[in-house]
Amino acid sequence: MPISTLFLGSIGKDVELLQQALFEKNFYAGLIDGAFGAVTEQAVIAFQHSADLKPDGVAGPITLRALGLLGDDAAADPHPDPAADPITRLSVDLVSQMCPGAPLQHIRAHLPNINRALIAQGLRSPPMVLMAIATIHVESGQFKPIPEGISRFNTDLPDGAPFGKYNGRKDLGNTEPGDGPRFRGRGFVQLTGRANYQRYGTLLAPPIALVDAPERALDSAIAADLLALFLKANISRIKAVLANDTMAPPDKLAALRRIVNGGLHGFDEFSRSWAKGAGLMGLSLADSLKAAALQPA
Repeated sequence: MPISTLFLGSIGKDVELLQQALFEKNFYAGLIDGAFGAVTEQAVIAFQHSADLKPDGVAGPITLRALGLLGDDAAADPHPDPAADPITRLSVDLVSQMCPGAPLQHIRAHLPNINRALIAQGLRSPPMVLMAIATIHVESGQFKPIPEGISRFNTDLPDGAPFGKYNGRKDLGNTEPGDGPRFRGRGFVQLTGRANYQRYGTLLAPPIALVDAPERALDSAIAADLLALFLKANISRIKAVLANDTMAPPDKLAALRRIVNGGLHGFDEFSRSWAKGAGLMGLSLADSLKAAALQPA
């Protein structure tokens, strides 16, 4: 199978082959780790300059052929089917289109952690990738882990104690004074409540006592793992929604949004982000919401 076009944010075995080829030609001195980051991009640009190619940092068919990674007789497709393995197509450009308004530097900084975490949990299929990115778009707005802000949903405005509505919430496991603000939402998925900090902290590898240091949920790598772990923990609910053929696409999207949010806050943005990503992956909205699209997750 020919190597697909590779670019900033791409990951996988093809990226390893690219890095190895660049290393052998003395253009790359980084790790052969299968993650197309800034160092790999600069190496591609340097090679393209040397070969009198367009220095755009994208390893397309012409660049791959010049590196000896694509034979003249290979069926090079500059626009391969991204739905075949969407996690490898989760590029900075695709994410920026799914998350309008998010600074590119945030996407470049945090997307590698998101890719790694999703792969670690086996969440490679279109619905899981789309749900992850659309969720980050709605929950953070800036494609970075953030703490929850004060709003009417968590505070009795205008004069109530910040996050006072979370205090004493048994459904969140908030049993101690001050648990509301201490365990307010954080990260890419807005992890909220003592019980969730306890549960998901123990699922991290290695486990972290997030109840003792809840602010660590804002660390990019940890926040990415928490997002992936949350989605994996809810995979049966997600599958049930996708398998319900009596539901129209908007109803499925609403049900998926409720799994994360408990309600429909941010639903319109979530829906637009999902639909945009599905289109970029070469899928119709309806096909991206079918149970069959979960393969191989």
